[in-house]
Amino acid sequence: MKVSARTSKQLDALQARVRVQRGRRVTKQALLEELVDRALDESELLVLLRAPKRPLSPRARKALLEYPVPWGVATSEEDIDAILYGEEP
Repeated sequence: MKVSARTSKQLDALQARVRVQRGRRVTKQALLEELVDRALDESELLVLLRAPKRPLSPRARKALLEYPVPWGVATSEEDIDAILYGEEP
């Protein structure tokens, strides 16, 4: 599979991190296979965390807002205010 030079460099960096953390080499193919497997295991819609290069269309914005990701933690308005404004809950 062909990837851009930028993606290839990112895979190189990921390979290096795996080698340092786990003490073994891993191929780019193995990295991609693992990433795809993990993505398919996710039940939620994959959302890109990087900001878009151009403004999102109103339709795309609406679609993103319709799929909130549950974090498994209930957060009250008071908790949010405390986090944002440094107030006690």
